[in-house]
Amino acid sequence: METFSEEMSNNYEMLGKIGEGTYGTVFKAKSKENGQIVALKIVKLDDEDEGVPSSALREICLLRELRHGNVVRLNDVIHTDKTLNLVFEFCDLDLRKFFDTLNGHIDEKIIRSLMQQLLAGLSYCHAHNVLHRDLKPQNLLISNNIKDSPPQLKLADFGLARPFGIPVRCYSAEVVTLWYRPPDVLFGAKLYNTSIDIWSAGCIFAEIANCGKPLFPGADVDDQLKRIFKLLGTPNEAVQ
Repeated sequence: METFSEEMSNNYEMLGKIGEGTYGTVFKAKSKENGQIVALKIVKLDDEDEGVPSSALREICLLRELRHGNVVRLNDVIHTDKTLNLVFEFCDLDLRKFFDTLNGHIDEKIIRSLMQQLLAGLSYCHAHNVLHRDLKPQNLLISNNIKDSPPQLKLADFGLARPFGIPVRCYSAEVVTLWYRPPDVLFGAKLYNTSIDIWSAGCIFAEIANCGKPLFPGADVDDQLKRIFKLLGTPNEAVQ
């Protein structure tokens, strides 16, 4: 098993690896001070010339400002000689893994609750001028600590997120995982707004309602567009 740096080991007990984030490895850990279970995203700083990844800096800056029940909470940032350590609240699993527990059936109340929570978190981000730009089931965390209650959903992984506002800015078209990318961005659009997240949310809505079956599981950009047009029709000038 991978180990923490000595400084981190003095403060946290490693409980296991959760997965890989946009720019770091995520571990489940326990605070030695208060026993709290947390998620630690550890970013290695091997190259002195590169410094801290820009995606990590963006996520830190944005999440320090975003405080909402449906946005993952960043509790602390710990900098050591060789690592940058982001301490997040711990959630049991992500939405993709949650689908795997359903055995092909999901209660309508849970569907409505998850959709409402996704929109609540997204609305909060947009109201604070933040585009997530990478909404997908793997970046939506699920916590269900209260028995018989609907699971709580939280937006996570803000490594590709950007602030937006006036004046309008050009962004990269290489964002959003393929299955959740809107048609205009698939065509290479670099001028977009909150609609980029709304499209992704709509795809996730369909996936929730279909118990984890993706709406547009394209193999590449061309296949993705074909699947979208087959279901929704070909766009024309009358469609704005």
